[in-house]
Amino acid sequence: MKLLSTLSLLGLLSLSLPVWAETVPSDVPSDHWAAQALSDLSSKYGFQLGYPDGTFRGERPVTRYEMAALLVKLLQQQAGKNVSPEDQTLIARLRAALAPELETWKNEQQEALDLLRDETDRLADAQMSLKDDFAQALLKSLPFDLSGDIALRYELASAEPGDFSKALINTPQSRVTLSLNSRGQNVFDYGARLSVGNLRNPANPWWRLGDFNARVEFALDRFFITWRPAPWAEVTAGKFRNTFANSEIFMDTDVQPEGAMQRLSFSNVLPGVRHLSLSAGEFLINMPSGYASQPILQLSGKADAGFTIANWLEIDASAAYHQYVGESQLQNLPVPVVVPREAVLGNEMRNTEEGLALLNGGLKITLPFSPDFPLQLAGDYLYNLAATTARQGYQGSIQLGHTRRPGNFFVAYVFKHLEANGSLSLFVEDQLGGTDIMAHEGQVGVKVWDNTTLFSTVQWRQRLSTEDPGIWTVRAGIHQAF
Repeated sequence: MKLLSTLSLLGLLSLSLPVWAETVPSDVPSDHWAAQALSDLSSKYGFQLGYPDGTFRGERPVTRYEMAALLVKLLQQQAGKNVSPEDQTLIARLRAALAPELETWKNEQQEALDLLRDETDRLADAQMSLKDDFAQALLKSLPFDLSGDIALRYELASAEPGDFSKALINTPQSRVTLSLNSRGQNVFDYGARLSVGNLRNPANPWWRLGDFNARVEFALDRFFITWRPAPWAEVTAGKFRNTFANSEIFMDTDVQPEGAMQRLSFSNVLPGVRHLSLSAGEFLINMPSGYASQPILQLSGKADAGFTIANWLEIDASAAYHQYVGESQLQNLPVPVVVPREAVLGNEMRNTEEGLALLNGGLKITLPFSPDFPLQLAGDYLYNLAATTARQGYQGSIQLGHTRRPGNFFVAYVFKHLEANGSLSLFVEDQLGGTDIMAHEGQVGVKVWDNTTLFSTVQWRQRLSTEDPGIWTVRAGIHQAF
């Protein structure tokens, strides 16, 4: 029969896997004895043979899998032509007989491809591991540690949250820091931090995204050196992290004191006493040239203690005194008409001409009922000895949970009450925006990865001295440490 004779011819020619290729494969010389046969197969019978790369590989033996693929290709071409009933029966039988061969070949090729992919992934992982090991070894060889964070948040502030047209603030914001700190505790330690943000406001360095005409500001908001003559004593000079504030009603955590600090610190001094420290600091506050002729001096002293009463109860307490010298220069500054008062001070000053001599006490009670869901109750109290009216401030909070490990979360409620002369308005928490404020605030945070935390706060605040509808502030964002 015509079909069988064609099969015999293909078998004698030892042809391989059929695909669409050139009329004569590239590796078959034009004077080869089989070149004309291959050309005739393409031009007369419309049947082209070869590999996807255009080669024929005529000296290579044909595998059973390739023969099966070749026969199926031929059967597919013959199926569309006038074939006798006997040939149709044979075609059907051949299809059924070759199906297992083709399925086996397909599975084996897939297994080989999977093994190749696995090996490729393993090599990629090994290369990445080598890069990480090299980077870790390089970092460990340095005498200092590098760290930092990137944070993005969205802030909306409005007297009517549902009406965006009346929003006072409606913008995304960013914050980036890069820190360098000496490794371990040595006789001399040092550190510096580069911050990118809104440096015009000492209590809020976040930079508003979308200011395409503005230049992003850089600043060293920390640069200090610490001398440690004994394990329990240290002296720090420069601009460093604020350790004197229990809460942001006294001083926003973004405010970095500049000056000198002396500290005595002891651990496990008595049964049940986890730590005890005494700190004293002298800090300078310089206003921009033309607005204040002399710097303001802040003198601070603080005592901290931590107690473990039982396995289920921990107490941390502090007492501090802060004296401001020359703070009257912050009142009634001669600000030019073209420059808003808020642009100079960072927020609206609401303090009177009375002085600032602040007593500050803090208390935190921790009930570690669960490793991942401790309950914390905290309070902070301010009292201005130099003022005669509106001289108190206090804050209370309750928090459940923490964000120490991935999957951890916390929820908290905070109440804040800060009278007009209760603190220095310039340094108070930026979300409060100054003194003479009462606020209710809800907080939530979730640690989704090792160094990634999602956070959100909702606050309603209202002026104490006057009747006003209050302002709602919503903040939500992501913090990525590295």
